[in-house]
Amino acid sequence: MDKNFGYELQLPHCRIQLSSDVMTQRIGNEMVLVHLKTNRIYDLNVTAARLWELMSVEDTLSKIQGQMLEEFEVDEKVLHSEVQKTLAAMKKEGLLIFHD
Repeated sequence: MDKNFGYELQLPHCRIQLSSDVMTQRIGNEMVLVHLKTNRIYDLNVTAARLWELMSVEDTLSKIQGQMLEEFEVDEKVLHSEVQKTLAAMKKEGLLIFHD
């Protein structure tokens, strides 16, 4: 379990749904998310922006991580850990819905 957020996504079966309450706008290499119910604004860096984009087209976390491994020069274990932390934070903020 992720000790920071108390949630561990189970690979490869976890499906991710973007919240319909979130609007997105790409600005250069970054992405801005606006949660319409909370009026909170989130600024995603290049990597998190790509993760968000992949979540809109891929249906499982394993496919998303596989694509990111192809696109970014990163160790698989490091990627897994960072994706877990990012997704747990997004879930906590109500930006995502997970389906096991």
